[in-house]
This record gives sequence, C-alpha cells and structure tokens, in this order.
Amino acid sequence: MRERTWSYESMGTHWRLSLWDDARENEWKEICDTVLARSQAFDQTYSRFIGTSFVRQLATQTGETEVPADFMAMLGWYQRLYA
Repeated sequence: MRERTWSYESMGTHWRLSLWDDARENEWKEICDTVLARSQAFDQTYSRFIGTSFVRQLATQTGETEVPADFMAMLGWYQRLYA
C-alpha cells in the first residue's frame, strides 16, 4: 500500500489529504476533485468574507430565507455540543 498526498488552499488555510491505498490514478484524481469541489462549495456558502455567500446574506438581509440542509445539520451538532 502506498501513500498519496495532495495539498490545496481553501477557506483561508492550507489543507493536506493523505491516502494509504492502492487506488488507481483515476480514482485518486476523482477523490481529490470531489474534495476540492466540496471545499469550494462550502466556502462559497459559509464564508463571511464572500459577499454572495449564504452567511453574508443572513448578516445583511432581513426576512425569511430557505436554508441549506447541511446548515441545519451543523446547527444540530452545535446545539448538542452546547448542551
């Protein structure tokens, strides 16, 4: 089994992904592409520094809004941790 390592920048910090597996090159690339896409989507949704993000909209607009499902899941975890 060999180690594969990949690094990238996202959400204002440096990330490193390591995998100890005999995955084929195309599988490893797919894993890296999926992680990067999810990371970028998370940043675009939850970054307070991006003017079009969901979090920025919550901070600057009033009224009702539809929230992402993963936002509700995160709030549930925060509630449990707080309790």
